[in-house]
Amino acid sequence: MSEALIKFLASNWTTFLILGLVIYQRFFKEQEEEDGVEESTESDKEEEKSRLPSPEQALQLIKDRRTILPKDYNGSPVTQEDMDKIFEAANWAPTHLKNQPWRYIVLEGHDAIKNYLEFVQSWYTERSDQLSEQTLESYRLKFTGAMADWPNKSSHVALIIMKRNTPGGNFLPEWEEMCAVAASVQNIHLMATALGVSGFWSSHTWCKDCRDSEEMRKHLGMEEGDRLLGAFTFGHVDEDKLKSIRSSRVPVSERMRIVKDKI
Repeated sequence: MSEALIKFLASNWTTFLILGLVIYQRFFKEQEEEDGVEESTESDKEEEKSRLPSPEQALQLIKDRRTILPKDYNGSPVTQEDMDKIFEAANWAPTHLKNQPWRYIVLEGHDAIKNYLEFVQSWYTERSDQLSEQTLESYRLKFTGAMADWPNKSSHVALIIMKRNTPGGNFLPEWEEMCAVAASVQNIHLMATALGVSGFWSSHTWCKDCRDSEEMRKHLGMEEGDRLLGAFTFGHVDEDKLKSIRSSRVPVSERMRIVKDKI
């Protein structure tokens, strides 16, 4: 080492010492922050995982879902808090291009439900001379039960609408939008089950002439291309009655096949 370099280092040693300390502190501070981020990320992942139901719990919820008609409800109301949770779940259904084509008109209580059914009744009454006797008989058979049970035993009834032309959305085949709405209704039923609320999706086949009519579209404020896909009833069922309601499925092996080469 030359004498000049030795003199330079000796005269500036404090500067090099301070610079070294700064670099050392900055390096270890950044390393600690990175370690903290990694630890936080891992912690967040564990917390997220702990919030999810186990596969066994998820499958059990799906298996516990039942279609339960209003005739079996006990008339007690579903809380607004539970209804909010149910429709929040409905809003998180899968949807192509995020069109979210589901719309719900929720009828709450006896009077609103009865008013809706009276509209259906008046529609058929006014057209009794235009419809076939078979159509009228099919309608009357179902309507009698609906008018007796829906207003008196259901807490709420949600009219299910598919919005065909979503403002700002993308125009998709109708069947895709109907599938999205159906997925939304399934979310409704699963969340209702989790909350101890019973439900039933009426496709309104028994009143399809009214369901698909221009008068119904105007009555509900629907636009051209929108579709009424029926109604979902909500209510509570007594525990002993609920336990007696059973369901079954054929083995899944009879409903699927695995292909590892060509079909």
